[in-house]
Amino acid sequence: MADRGSTGTGSDDDLTAVNIVSLVARNRELQAQIEQFRAERNRLIETERWIMELLGTQTPDKLVHDLRNLLNERDLLKALIDRL
Repeated sequence: MADRGSTGTGSDDDLTAVNIVSLVARNRELQAQIEQFRAERNRLIETERWIMELLGTQTPDKLVHDLRNLLNERDLLKALIDRL
């Protein structure tokens, strides 16, 4: 088998180095995106916990249900006040 660098041009080595540099740069970009997504996820989880606490919701699965109930109750109270 011939050695890749035996031609003396180094072009294969240069392409490999360029590919590695490109892959490393892309990897860093993706790692930065992952960190951003994690930070956003953490903010959303904290917001969800806060809303659950305000509504007195026990599980995240019931959050939308409890929020709808609250909005329905608000609408009923508005309708009652409007009739008075």
